[in-house]
Amino acid sequence: MGGFFQKTLLHVLALSIGTLSVGFGLSYYGASVATCLEGFNLNTKFKKSIFNALCTICAAITSSFVNFAIQKYGRKKPAMLASGIVAFGYILIICTKTSYNFLAYIGRAITGFGCGAISTINPVYIAEISPTEVRGSYGVMSQLFTAFGGTLIYFMGIWLNWRFMAAIAIIPPAINIIFCFFIPESPAFHRMEDTFKSQQRSSLFQKKYLK
Repeated sequence: MGGFFQKTLLHVLALSIGTLSVGFGLSYYGASVATCLEGFNLNTKFKKSIFNALCTICAAITSSFVNFAIQKYGRKKPAMLASGIVAFGYILIICTKTSYNFLAYIGRAITGFGCGAISTINPVYIAEISPTEVRGSYGVMSQLFTAFGGTLIYFMGIWLNWRFMAAIAIIPPAINIIFCFFIPESPAFHRMEDTFKSQQRSSLFQKKYLK
């Protein structure tokens, strides 16, 4: 079936749901500030600034190294790993108590690492699996869901405290991991693997050419 509604759209939506994590991560502090200041013992301006900035800083660090992973291991496995990292970060935040609030900082940093990876991997993955005629339409999905994630978590902040918000934030990466089992690997990565194998076969530096 051609047009916008194709089977690939389901794959794109699953990957786009994963990018909700980026919006959640970037907006989590602002959305939960009414309850997290006491919960994480953020009693100084410095602590507030560090906790808020950790996600963005770690995301920027991760994005520099993601390209190596997707070139070597493809798109599917790094996408699943990145979502798992985000989920683990939120689990640490959920387990935080005032007496050991350092877990919140560690969880925030880990979440940032995962969000940085997702923001790099998922848009590339979406673009590469999308049919040519709808690549532009599908390509904006990741940015759309990132913005929607930031908006959604602010709405949650009206009714929920920081712990419940962190629990809900685990859902998008969990969905991403599950659906990645059914999403095919990027055709671009398969072509790259075939090219590499072809180059290996044609190389003079092989055992059979030793003599």
